[in-house]
Amino acid sequence: MKRFFKRHKKILIGGGALLLILLIVIVNLTQKGEVKKVRVEKVKQGEIKAVVNAPGRVRPKTEVNISSDIMGKIIQLNVKEGDQVSEGQVLALLDDTRENAELESAAANLKFIERSFERKRKLFKEDLISKEEFQQAEANYRTTLMKVKNARKTFEKTRIITPLSGIVTQLNVEEGEIVVTGTMNNPGTVLMTIADLSEMEVTAAVDESEVIDIRIGQPAEIEFDAHPDTTFKGEVREIANTGSTQRGRTFEETTNFYVKVAVLDSVGTLRSGMSASVDIFTAEKDSTLKVPIQSVVLRNPEQEEEEGQEDENPEGEEYERDNKKKVEGVFVVNDGEVLFTPVQTGISDETHIEILEGVEQGEKIVTGPFRILNDLKNGDLVKIEKSSKKKGRRGRKEK
Repeated sequence: MKRFFKRHKKILIGGGALLLILLIVIVNLTQKGEVKKVRVEKVKQGEIKAVVNAPGRVRPKTEVNISSDIMGKIIQLNVKEGDQVSEGQVLALLDDTRENAELESAAANLKFIERSFERKRKLFKEDLISKEEFQQAEANYRTTLMKVKNARKTFEKTRIITPLSGIVTQLNVEEGEIVVTGTMNNPGTVLMTIADLSEMEVTAAVDESEVIDIRIGQPAEIEFDAHPDTTFKGEVREIANTGSTQRGRTFEETTNFYVKVAVLDSVGTLRSGMSASVDIFTAEKDSTLKVPIQSVVLRNPEQEEEEGQEDENPEGEEYERDNKKKVEGVFVVNDGEVLFTPVQTGISDETHIEILEGVEQGEKIVTGPFRILNDLKNGDLVKIEKSSKKKGRRGRKEK
């Protein structure tokens, strides 16, 4: 046996060393778990635009509802829906029998009061009447004159006149109908709507969490359902100061702020009420480091140092404290292993987010799949999936 050991000493020692190395590898593999297949991308530099997207409706910039200031019967309607009208044009006539009679009566009374006032003026100059009597006659004359002016204004209101040039976009009445004026509890009759279609805008409903990033003058892109695959230039012109709440006092309650975006391109076929989608560009970087949005995850760096540690009492204080410690970061791939690296992020668009610090250009980071990325930990062994080439999606045309 001694001779055998001496003769094969080197072989036995070498074999033992190999066995020890193999055991160490097996233990490490057992502790680190299985090799996970992941998708990766390199940190790259490029353009990024922060975008707020919101649905909206097309509206003319200038739109007026035409109503009557007096009650009456329509005896003549001079326009139909779709007609072009000019400022000052008579749109309709109301029955003016009553108003005309009141104006003639007030005018006749004014002539009588005016003659009386002139006589008393002469008498006052000759000191034949007192100053008080003259002043009373003067006040009576002025009151009667004001009644005539008011009667004339009321008579003129029987002629419905447009205050602007535009298109009759909606006609709500016909000849022979009785129009009424509005009261505190009841709205008046809206005869028609006149709109200037030369300047159109989109009223977009922006979520309260995103409206804080929007400013007057920011550029926008607009897509209309009536013009698919084509985008038009726009600009933010107005931001509501008060929000509009939908489904109030329910779990689905939402608050939106209406933002008006002017349509800068000429689109002759737009109609009021058309559906639109607006992309408002709130920030832009021409050249910055960026990574796919899904690659940035929340982790507790302290726990990442202790592989396999589970959250204690997920419903209690320990879980809350752990949540407060979580930071944004990415998993960097190096020699088949991953390392959680905290990062500082900036603006983002629909697909990428800006990285201000934490990683460098060219580093490989894990981007998916989500089920793997969600449970990934420091030191996990990974294997990079080969990316399959996909056909490019057809982009939208820009007007």
